[in-house]
Amino acid sequence: MKKILLVLLTLLVSLSSNSFANKEKKKNVKSVTSYQTVTENGKSVTYKDSYAEFDKEGNTTLEIEYDKDGSVDKKLTSKYNAKNDKTEEVEYNSSGAILKKTVFTYTATGKRYTEVVTDASGKQLKKMIYTYNLKDLKATKQSLNNINSQESLKKWDYIYY
Repeated sequence: MKKILLVLLTLLVSLSSNSFANKEKKKNVKSVTSYQTVTENGKSVTYKDSYAEFDKEGNTTLEIEYDKDGSVDKKLTSKYNAKNDKTEEVEYNSSGAILKKTVFTYTATGKRYTEVVTDASGKQLKKMIYTYNLKDLKATKQSLNNINSQESLKKWDYIYY
């Protein structure tokens, strides 16, 4: 019974601290490492599951997910502006090569305006453009492909009191 409780508790802590799933700000935390314990063939096996680093504002600057054998599965780095808005996100594969880079821009009021996703060579893969209504609420999200042709358009309509 104690083993089951320990495994469940470890799993719960691991899931709640998984850096890729948990995007809350981590003030005064420099880094966090999570460990996963699984039971295989009646034996408990523990391995490093993820690692994350944060800046002094609590923004996540580095995220790494690991395979059970300890090798890197995925790595993500992020940069932020003076207003703590994410300006760049780079995703790497297990060997450290860039898979994609996303650059974010913002409106004067701090709302996300564009997201441009490029491959390792800088070629545009996708672009999202956001618009906002007079109350500064999201009005549209336009998704464009690599040649800036529209793939989709999402609209929000609001009903006010």
